[in-house]
Amino acid sequence: MMRLPLSLILAAGIPATSPAFAANPMHATMTCREFVSYDEVTRPKVVCWAEGAWRKGRPQDAVMGIEETERLIPIVTDQCRRAPQASFMTELKQAWDKLNDDTRRHV
Repeated sequence: MMRLPLSLILAAGIPATSPAFAANPMHATMTCREFVSYDEVTRPKVVCWAEGAWRKGRPQDAVMGIEETERLIPIVTDQCRRAPQASFMTELKQAWDKLNDDTRRHV
């Protein structure tokens, strides 16, 4: 599995001039509606940011697996479309749990 430091992923960043970013900057209280408003290119970056903010507390120390991220994005996007008022961070945690459960079943 290819793993990249979160700081490297974020270095590619979300340009401050991006319309989606300008309309909905990332923050800890982001709703699912805000997450879904980002385009498909931006969503993985938002998930990487959230991984650092939520799991590690120090984004520069967080590491994300590319394959995990690619499998996680559709799960959290689907959950967020179903519950637009829900907390993005809560839905992300639930998506991680679902992904981990699915992984354990296939091992």
